[in-house]
Parts: sequence; C-alpha cells; structure tokens
Amino acid sequence: MERSHIVVGMPAHTTTQTQRLLRTLFGDYWLAENACAPAGAVAEMLGEYGVSVAAARAALRRSAQKGMLTASKSGRSTRYGLTEHGRSTLVEVWERIVGFGATGEAWEGRWTCVAFSVPEQQRDLRHRLRSRLRWLGFAPLYDGVWVCPGVRDQQARSVLAETRIGAATVFVGQEAGSGVDFGRALDAWDLDAVRVECERFVEETAELDRRVRAGLVAPVEALRSRTQLMVRWVSLVNDVPDLPPELLPGDWPAWEARRLWAAVYDGLRVPALYRVRQIVAEYAPELVDQVEARSVEGPA
Repeated sequence: MERSHIVVGMPAHTTTQTQRLLRTLFGDYWLAENACAPAGAVAEMLGEYGVSVAAARAALRRSAQKGMLTASKSGRSTRYGLTEHGRSTLVEVWERIVGFGATGEAWEGRWTCVAFSVPEQQRDLRHRLRSRLRWLGFAPLYDGVWVCPGVRDQQARSVLAETRIGAATVFVGQEAGSGVDFGRALDAWDLDAVRVECERFVEETAELDRRVRAGLVAPVEALRSRTQLMVRWVSLVNDVPDLPPELLPGDWPAWEARRLWAAVYDGLRVPALYRVRQIVAEYAPELVDQVEARSVEGPA
C-alpha cells in the first residue's frame, strides 16, 4: 500500500504535509460560504505542527494560486476563504471519509473494472489517474486493470474524462466461477497489510479516545490532535479498501477504526472550536462567529 500519512505527534516540514494540514483546517472550521480566516491566525495554528510563519504564509499564497482559496485585504492584514472550487473539493472529501465503513446496501456481487493504457513518457498523467482511481476505491488487479466492488462506472468515466485518458475501457460485471484457480478480483488488495494499517490506527487512537471520554484533553491539545486525526484518517481512507462485509472476515479492524475516528473527532469538537475562536479573536474579533466545526454524527 502507498504510505502518505503524517505520523501522529510528528511536526510537518514538507510542502505536501503543510498543504494537507491547511486543507484540513479550512475544511474543519471555515467551510461555510463567505467565511474568512486571518492569515496570522492560520499561521499560528500551523505553527503547532512545526510550520514556520513564512512557510505557512507561502502555503496560503500557493493555495490561492491553485484556486483553492481566495485572498482579501483588511487594512494591512490578509484574510483567506475557500473558493467555490475549494469548498466543493473539501465537501467531496468529507462525503467520502464519512461514508467510509458506513452500513449501506447489500453487495450484489458486481465489480467495476477500468482497463487503460498510458504511454511511459506520460508518467505524471498515469500517476494522477491512479491516485484518482485509488481515492474512488479502486485497486490494481494488474498494471493497467483496476477494479472496485459495486457499480462505479460513472465515477470512473468522470475520472477518465477529467484526466483525458482516451485508451481506456470501463465495464461492470460479475466474476465467472469456472472451477479453475484463477486470481480473484479481491487479490487486488493486500488484505494482510491493510489489516496491519487499520490495527495501527486503532492502537494509536484508542488512548486518545479514553482521554477524550474522561475529559482530559484541553483546548490547545484538542485542536492539534483533531487536525492530526483528520489528516491521518483521510490517508487511511485512501489506503484502505471500503469492501463489502461479504468479502471480509467478521473481525475486520477497519470498522473499529471508523468508530474510533468518529468518536474522537466529534469528542474533540467543542474544545477544538473554542481554541480556534480564541486564536481568531487575537487577530480579527469580528470573524470569530464565522468559525464553525463539523461533526460526523450530526450538524456542525
């Protein structure tokens, strides 16, 4: 499996890690339309993870250049808010991570398959396609053949159109049981490695869950831990297949991982929100009421 997460408790130093933290903060607290965050407040929050003020401000400018954020001036200070594109992107991510592991309709035994060919000289395009397919829940059965349980043909076609892959085929069908020991579609995932990843997440999160339930997490720690937890969960959802229960053992740890994530994320909501508003008040008191916090199990 690909590894892309930030290890809990470690400061972020790379541009990629800083961008993940930045997107998480805006998605968690400034998702509302027209909500603005003072650049200084965001820089202070990113400083909790080892990001310098200069690097934080550079990350904000970079996100604005990419169309995720919009910048405005208020006196000598700069404020940032999500663009429509940025908001829709983060809503899409939210729906994916909240839906992961949730009980849905019974699986009908159908798979969606995407077969494609990308020239060797277009490695960046191939990487982008694979990343988008993985986020949708696909995995490589063979190099250019990716599969996903359920009917996902429309989503797959949208990704192919978005990445402009012409040499590709999408179809939905069932595996043929022939009695011959062919490889299974399920073999696209290394379930032993997935189990280890999920169990690691459960182990990392269980102690924080105990402290949250005991009321032992103060606002400063709550904000830091909640953001780290979200970054970690997004990475886990990207790496771990959301497979139908019919294909998995009864003790599959992804379900406990999902339960813990939701419980801790929501449990940290109130103290983390208090801390964000406290920081914003130092820079722009009039923007405090624009700060909100999402909840897995209910409205923000």
